[in-house]
Amino acid sequence: MNLGGEERLASQPGQILGVIHSARLVSRLLTLLSSPTYKAELQKVAHTVLAEYLVGVQKQTLHAPVKAELLRGLYKLMDVCDKFRLAALNAALPAGLKDTFKFMHQEYNKYHRYTGVV
Repeated sequence: MNLGGEERLASQPGQILGVIHSARLVSRLLTLLSSPTYKAELQKVAHTVLAEYLVGVQKQTLHAPVKAELLRGLYKLMDVCDKFRLAALNAALPAGLKDTFKFMHQEYNKYHRYTGVV
């Protein structure tokens, strides 16, 4: 999270492409881990990874392309979580993070979640 900060990348513009590439690799890793092979194991820690992301976003603003890449993988984590784990995560978050999570969950439901309608 520290590498993708807006302030850090503004002071070191030569590292932007490398950080975006790293975020893309993290997203690909999360996508691979969300496959049916690892789904049972990932369900145990997915909500914790989501909470860590939310805490990191609260501490500093991410560069927009880095955030977009990370969100792709995090949406895959949200696919793995059932509604009870997401509700428990929402209940455990402090007030400021609840708003961030609510917005993230709305974006997930609107643009990413499969509803069966084409």
